Amino acid sequence: MARAHYEGTVNDETADNTQFSNVTPSSFIERAHSFVERPSCRFSLVALLIIITIEICVFNIGSWISPSSDESMSCNLSNSCTYSLNNARLISSAADSNTKSDTTAVEISHLDASLVIPVKPGTHISTLEFTTSDATPSSYFSPITVGTKQVTLTAHRDSFVFLPSQVSDKIARSGKVIINFPQAPLDTRSATPSTTIIPLQSVTLNAHKPFHFNIFRVIAIFLLCAFVWFLRPGSRIYSIELNTHSRKQKRYFGLFVILPFTLLAVASMVATGIFVGEDTWFEQGNYIYSYHHYILASQSILEGHPWVNLPIDDAFASLSNPYDPQARNILLSQGSQIYWDYAFFNNHWYSYFAILPSLLIYIPFHALTGQWPSIFTVIAPLLAISIIMTLATVIRFIKRYFPRASIGHTILVLISVFVGMNFIQLLMVTNLYAVAFTSALCINSIGLFIWMKVSSSAPRFKDYARMAIGSLLIALSSSCRPTFIFMAILVAPIFFETVWKKPLSTVVKATAACIIPAILGILPSLWYNWWRFGSIFDFGSRYQITVTDVMHLHASPIASLQGSLYYLFYPLEFSSNPPYIESPSIVTSTWIHRETFIAGLFIIAPVIFIALISALIPRVRHHLLHRFMWVYTVFGVLVGTFLCVFITRSGGIAWRYVADFSWAFTFAALAPLLFIMTYAQRGLSRKMRLWINWTIVLATTYEIVILIATIFIPNRFASFIQYAPQLYAFISDAMTIIP
Repeated sequence: MARAHYEGTVNDETADNTQFSNVTPSSFIERAHSFVERPSCRFSLVALLIIITIEICVFNIGSWISPSSDESMSCNLSNSCTYSLNNARLISSAADSNTKSDTTAVEISHLDASLVIPVKPGTHISTLEFTTSDATPSSYFSPITVGTKQVTLTAHRDSFVFLPSQVSDKIARSGKVIINFPQAPLDTRSATPSTTIIPLQSVTLNAHKPFHFNIFRVIAIFLLCAFVWFLRPGSRIYSIELNTHSRKQKRYFGLFVILPFTLLAVASMVATGIFVGEDTWFEQGNYIYSYHHYILASQSILEGHPWVNLPIDDAFASLSNPYDPQARNILLSQGSQIYWDYAFFNNHWYSYFAILPSLLIYIPFHALTGQWPSIFTVIAPLLAISIIMTLATVIRFIKRYFPRASIGHTILVLISVFVGMNFIQLLMVTNLYAVAFTSALCINSIGLFIWMKVSSSAPRFKDYARMAIGSLLIALSSSCRPTFIFMAILVAPIFFETVWKKPLSTVVKATAACIIPAILGILPSLWYNWWRFGSIFDFGSRYQITVTDVMHLHASPIASLQGSLYYLFYPLEFSSNPPYIESPSIVTSTWIHRETFIAGLFIIAPVIFIALISALIPRVRHHLLHRFMWVYTVFGVLVGTFLCVFITRSGGIAWRYVADFSWAFTFAALAPLLFIMTYAQRGLSRKMRLWINWTIVLATTYEIVILIATIFIPNRFASFIQYAPQLYAFISDAMTIIP
């Protein structure tokens, strides 16, 4: 037995050696050559080579053209150089026990404050590097100016800047570097500048910008190139048919859709806290702000009265027109306490938001935990469910009407839907205004998902049940945000298809399954309106205490038209600083409420606009007649236009309001978009097919780039610069070529 074991071992070793000996250098080279011959491998190698070259030569151009280290002159404000501070003073770490012993900062309490560093006349200063000390969140970003050059100092890291030639020449003539600090904000109580802290430690003149290979930037650019390669016309992804029963495809949907948004929701809740914190503040001469609308409304429901428990200022209540902002400002200057953005009606404060979030989320949460949920605890799961269920609904839509569509077509459509539905804005909003949008989208997306499963050929009991449940859920959205009740038009084609040329009994059953649950779903909203304001159609928005007199002042028809065009077609405005687009304050010919705005829907999501325009082509229009698909496009455009004008007239121009009508245009574009990517290309020349496909792919890539850029616009509503400054600074650095 020992000999047999020995012989077996020898034979195994001999076999392994024989197998290894078969791998000759020539065979290894052949395998490597065959691997390199693969198109995807060649693309990866070439793309990486180009991207790395760009990283070294373009993104690090500042390192090549900046002065050498020998020319630099460092000025540490604590001890190592001569300088003077005008209308400012230097404070050291001794005044702050939380900072290190060697840190300094500049305290500003005047309108015109500056730091002057003398240099030898004739010396040209072409670059500056600012070293900052530990900072509080309020001073994480500190804007300063050097001549005409604006610089933003970022805490915890050095800030490097190239000076324009005219600024450098002025320094050489004057013999001094003048760094101007921002004007300190006015104290509302004393009308004098308050104190501002600039966490400045040292300034290096003619600093050399060090070489920095940003691996994150390389990976990001490579992934964008890989996306274009993956979805290029002719890719194998277009030969794989969408199969909603495939376990493999379901796993991919879970990996790239369900998992990321679920993790994002959980991370948001954990990072910001599960339970509500204090968010009410008051300053003399200003309003009292509180974002506890839903909590106060829930408390009032539990106590059995419609108004919220907020004190009434006697002087404010005695005004003949409490909605007049000028009259309110007079009272505020006299010390009256007025609550911002609540509805004031019949000498009581009310929340004008709808009732369903209070009934289904806030009150049950309070009953289970004894505490109230934070905004993110409400928004994050609602938005995650909305995105997941909306995209799942779109997949069912594709399989229902375009069963031969490929995975590639599906990916392009899902991206366009995500961008077009304005989900990214709701991801960014961090206050209660997102609750109404996310709750309405959540309940509607579930209702539409159920409706998309209705069989129109021979409806059975389960189909009528799906109609009833879906209709109930969609109708309940009126108790979240009333404008979303119009999403009911998206089930009209399925209903028409179900009852078309069917027996009368089928028509009656289908109609009853839709109408009765819809009426039941609308009742809570109508009752809550009557309970608060005495009318089932009075939602209370006209009683808002806000920037203007909503009760009496309305936008003119011209302003409404102009605002609607802004909502759809307002162009991008570019900036010289990352992310190279900005959110400007728009101007209208006559008055209308407006906030900073990024761009029109069709500018952000051009694929939707392309699809809607294609619906005018006779071949596309003829196909839309099949299975009532024209209803999605026609009703979607009509309702979207109506809601756009209505929102403009009633609420003004604000980026978050795009979600009120963007869903209509997005779903209106689905059928034309899928048709021009699939059936419409039959009979076209290869050149024309490539032109159409590349247009869609590149437009989708543009949407992704713009979508990411809009997240990091510093002056947008709810910007990353407000609640994630370190992440904003990191991304901003990755986008910077020459500071």
